[in-house]
Order: sequence, then C-alpha cells, then structure tokens
Amino acid sequence: VAIPFLHAAAPARDVQVTVNGSPATANDYYFLDASPMVRRTPNGTLTHTLDDGTALLLDVAVSVVSGSGGEPVGCVWPAGVLLGSNPGIVIVHELPAEVSGSPGTVCP
Repeated sequence: VAIPFLHAAAPARDVQVTVNGSPATANDYYFLDASPMVRRTPNGTLTHTLDDGTALLLDVAVSVVSGSGGEPVGCVWPAGVLLGSNPGIVIVHELPAEVSGSPGTVCP
C-alpha cells in the first residue's frame, strides 16, 4: 500500500505510518527522492516521510492505518482507515490531514 500523507494537497514531511496505532517498523519504507513528485527510491532505514510525503507499507493484512508526526497545527491524520495489501498489487490511498476533533473535515 502506498500512502501519500497530504496537507492542502501538498505532501507532508516527517510522518511515520502506523498500523493499529503503532509504528509499522517491520514493513514500512519511505522514499529518498528529492522531488515531491517522484517516488522511485524506497529506503528501509528511514523512519518518516521526506519531500514526497509517501509511505510504502508491505505485507499488511487488513488493518487500521494512520500516521504520526508532521501534522499541521490543529490537524490530525485520519484514524480508522482500513487498508490491506495483496501480493503483486499496489494500492494507493491518500490520507489528507483532518481538522482535530472533526473527523472527515479536511484541514485547510
């Protein structure tokens, strides 16, 4: 599953993907590319998103996926997003920041 974390339609830096509320350190990857529009160089040693704002999560059963860190002031990453992966298939699911205390309201 490729998960772009977004705020105001722009990629968000410093976000760590979480699965069921905990960091997904065993199977998460983040991209080293300098351009926010390029996602070609995944890296297993990074612990958060860089300029492209995207996490790559491999071999995850259907789970609650969200993020931690990099939230704009007054915003949170959506909680309770059910995602899963299938071998040989890449699913892209954007997670725009939401207004804190107002689930479903995109953060301006």
